[in-house]
Amino acid sequence: MAEGDIGAVVDSLEFDAVNCLFSRTLHVTGDIYAIAYYGDGSDLEIVTVNINAAGEIGAGVIDRLTLVAWTTFSLGFIKVAEGVFAIVHSGTTNPCELITISISDAGDIGDPILDILAMPSGLAAAADIVWVLDNIYAIAYTGTDTDGWLATVEIDAMGNISGAAIDSLEFDTTIGLQSSIIRRADGMVAIAYYGPGEDGILITVAINAVGTIAAAVTDTFVFDAGSGTYPRIMKISGDIYAIIYTGLLNAGWLKTISIDAAGEIGAATIDAFEFDGAVGYQPTLVHVSGDVYAIAYSGFEFDGWTATITIDAAGNIGAGTVDTFEFDDANCLNPWIIHISGNVYAISYTGPGDDGWLKTIGIETVVAGGAKHLMMMGMG
Repeated sequence: MAEGDIGAVVDSLEFDAVNCLFSRTLHVTGDIYAIAYYGDGSDLEIVTVNINAAGEIGAGVIDRLTLVAWTTFSLGFIKVAEGVFAIVHSGTTNPCELITISISDAGDIGDPILDILAMPSGLAAAADIVWVLDNIYAIAYTGTDTDGWLATVEIDAMGNISGAAIDSLEFDTTIGLQSSIIRRADGMVAIAYYGPGEDGILITVAINAVGTIAAAVTDTFVFDAGSGTYPRIMKISGDIYAIIYTGLLNAGWLKTISIDAAGEIGAATIDAFEFDGAVGYQPTLVHVSGDVYAIAYSGFEFDGWTATITIDAAGNIGAGTVDTFEFDDANCLNPWIIHISGNVYAISYTGPGDDGWLKTIGIETVVAGGAKHLMMMGMG
C-alpha cells in the first residue's frame, strides 16, 4: 500500500441503538475514548469506549452519562486537564451552557457534573470551544437571534468554571451559524462560520492573556460567496490553514488560506479543491502524515465516505484524491474522524436508523527507517 491508501473497516460498535446526533469523540487516556452527542429525547449523552492501538473496539460502552438538553446543530467538546473535560451545548434552563465533567482512566464518568455556566445571549445552535492561554478558553456560538457570538471563560484543572463569562463579542450581528474556532497564536483566534447570504466567512479576533476580547474583529475574509456550510478549520503549516466545507449544491470543498500571527488573512485563497462534486456533506479533516490528509463526510445518498488528499506546506492541494473508501453504504451524517494510533483512525457518526456508530479504519502512513511515522495536527 502507498501513503494515503485507505484499508477496510477494522472494527465497529453501535454505541447508541436509539438515536445519535452531532457526535464528537475525544481521547481520554490510554485506550479510553469519550463520545459526546445528542441522544434519545435530545438528551446530551456522554459515553466511553475502548479502542486499542490495532483499532479493535471493546464489546460495548464502558460508561454512560445522560443529561437533559435541547436539540442543536452541534456541540463543542474539549479536554481541559487529565480526567477533566468541557462541553458547550444547548440546555433546558440556559439556552447555551458550558459544563465540565470528569472521566477516570478506566472510563468511568463522574456524576454529577463538576460545574456549569450559562453563556451570554446563547442559543448554541452551533458551538465550538478552544483553549486560548493558561486557564482561558474561547467559545464561538450562535446567539438568540442567530447572531454570531464569541465568549471567553476560565476553567481550572479541577473543572471549576469562572462565575461568569470573562468577556463577549457579537462578531456577526446578522447570522453566525456552524462556527469552527481555532487558536492562531497567543492573543489571536480564527473562526470559520456560515454567515449572511449563506456565505462562508473567516474572521480573526484578538483575545488578551486575561480573556478580554477586542472590541471588533481583526480581519474578515469570505471564502465562499453564497454557499459555505458546515465549515471546519485546521492548521496545515506556519501561516497556512485549510477550511473544509459543503459548498454549492452540497458539493464537498477544501480551500487553503494564510493567516499571520497578527490575525491578517490573505487577500485570496491559496488553492481550492472540490473533493466530491456530487455530495460532500458535513466533512471533517484530519492529518495523516507528510502532506496527506483524510476527509470523512456524508456522500451521495448519505453514505459514509473517506477520502485522502494532499496539501503541501505552502497550501497547494493535490489535483485529485489519493484514495476513497465507503465505510457505510446505508447512512452517515455528521461524521467525526480522529487519529487513534499508527495508521488507525476512528469515525463516530449518525448511522442507519439514526443510531450512533463508531468505526475504525486503516490509512497508510509514511514509512521511514522501517517504521511508520505519523504526525497529528490538531483541529480547532
